Amino acid sequence: MGICTESERVIYTCDAQTNSIKICTKMVEYAKFLNSVGQLFDTFSIHCKGTGYSVKSADEALSLVRQCKELLERNTNEIRMSTGITSAINGPQGHVSARTVVSVALLEWGLQRLYSNLQPFN
Repeated sequence: MGICTESERVIYTCDAQTNSIKICTKMVEYAKFLNSVGQLFDTFSIHCKGTGYSVKSADEALSLVRQCKELLERNTNEIRMSTGITSAINGPQGHVSARTVVSVALLEWGLQRLYSNLQPFN
């Protein structure tokens, strides 16, 4: 059995007999993260085959992407403050990669631009 930690929030346990790695952390943190990522799916009406979905308005879609971006940026800042890291945060610190954060910010920028370009046609 082996134990590894990341920035005081995430604990991994490794069991060589079962060839498995388990992650131990507060479920609240996972729930916030998964809810945030789920908002991206809702934004673009991504859903399982055969299930119901709703198409989001421009304002709703932009708001959902903005909420996800803000959560990722807040987590990035918390990790930077607690670890003192000044370079890009790329996963090993208990967070998504820096490229993912940039991609979500790019999604927000793209949606804002799309909606402003379509505004004259509404």
